[in-house]
Amino acid sequence: MCDYCGCREQWPIDELGREHDRLTTLGRQVRAHIAASDTVGARKAFDVLVDLLDAHSAKEEAGLFAVLRAEGELVDDVAALIAEHDAIAGIILTDDSGFAAKANEVLEHLVRHIDREEHDLYPATRLALSPDGWDRVKATHELIGEC
Repeated sequence: MCDYCGCREQWPIDELGREHDRLTTLGRQVRAHIAASDTVGARKAFDVLVDLLDAHSAKEEAGLFAVLRAEGELVDDVAALIAEHDAIAGIILTDDSGFAAKANEVLEHLVRHIDREEHDLYPATRLALSPDGWDRVKATHELIGEC
């Protein structure tokens, strides 16, 4: 993921980035299982991915996104990313017919979403948030814990 701007020097961004790394790894595992026609393995990896994604999205929305909105920073970007969270969740909540197609659709959306956060939002937050804002994000992350 991104390491060029120093945004991962902020502990909350580093934590969210490490979760993105885990989501990306799980996505590759899901795709490998699907390619090997291992539906059981694909579903297990997908279920782990979904659990992590749910926790990660909730943490972003309660912490970083909420503080950015409260400070009036990057509000349109945050709204778009929350809409992407909702769109991905909507795909996940559909019935189980066509599991491989559904999993691949989720993963395609997720790859683009992570890219936007890593290369657009997270670097922008480095300068956008006040020191007090970062303290509030950190406090939220400490309450929620690492996913």
